[in-house]
Amino acid sequence: MKKIAVFCSLVFATLTSNGQQFTEVAFSRGVERVTTMQDLFGSGISIADYDNDGDLDFFVGTEFNSANQLYQNDGNGFFQEVAMSSGITSTYRNRAALWFDYNGDELLDLVLLGDCSGIGASCTEKIEIFLYEQTPGRSFNEITNSGLSFGTRYSSTNISEALVGGMATADINNDGWLDLAITVWGREFAGAQATFFLNNGNGTFTDISVSSGFGQSSVSRYQPIFHDFNRDGFQDIYVNVDFSENEFC
Repeated sequence: MKKIAVFCSLVFATLTSNGQQFTEVAFSRGVERVTTMQDLFGSGISIADYDNDGDLDFFVGTEFNSANQLYQNDGNGFFQEVAMSSGITSTYRNRAALWFDYNGDELLDLVLLGDCSGIGASCTEKIEIFLYEQTPGRSFNEITNSGLSFGTRYSSTNISEALVGGMATADINNDGWLDLAITVWGREFAGAQATFFLNNGNGTFTDISVSSGFGQSSVSRYQPIFHDFNRDGFQDIYVNVDFSENEFC
């Protein structure tokens, strides 16, 4: 017993002496704190080298009437906030962000997904989506005619309350273009149908939610992920579901 105790002590001492330590450096590196939060949930971040300079930048969604934050890495460990100056002008409450090259020009574009939970009757569209296309000059243009629209799927007439679940992208039909899956968490266990957008390869998307069979039952979904689980050459999708079994398609 004594030998075991000594061995455990040595292992613990080794782990603690060599363990990594972290220090909060956000403010000193140029990262501002988001101080205005009106709801129970915060917003996610999305990391990518969007300007192709070899270092990682990141996007932070914020609250209503607050500018979103895009932090450009200067390569020396410091960041500059450039969202508005780069053309990302949305002041909606964006819960999730996803970088992906939707138009095949080898520049990362940005899709944002937000909700208006807690706003009440004044909010008619419970879930909103925004697409920003990156230009060769490293600025962004909002694209409003891409077909990324929910119609009335998440309107107040069809669902009492909805929260962003998540987004994932993959080339589901192996045509060389990235498609988009979006999930939603529904209020009072009623849930909401998910949405699947097929990339047409010409800068537009088609809603294939019904024909694909993905996410048509009304359950509350969180983050989806794509992966070829059975190695048949086609992307499968796994979804984390609240109050019910997870989904695998």
